[in-house]
Amino acid sequence: MYTDTSQAQFNACTPINRIWEVEKKPVGCIDALAFMTASAAINVATDIALLLFPLPLLPLMQFNKRQRSKWYRLFCHEVLTTV
Repeated sequence: MYTDTSQAQFNACTPINRIWEVEKKPVGCIDALAFMTASAAINVATDIALLLFPLPLLPLMQFNKRQRSKWYRLFCHEVLTTV
């Protein structure tokens, strides 16, 4: 996915030299604000999905209290970095 995003940013304008015309929106360029907004939304959705997948499995694991609290702290830390 990151390769696709990088490729889309690199080819944002056709021809490429139009990307430097920042004072006016050049013809042949993608809408950078919409592209970055969509990219950010996809990244946040992926982070949330990766956070939620293992949560139902945590109670099934055979951990002692100390190990379990470490796992829950790890997931809480992930929530903070996502938000």
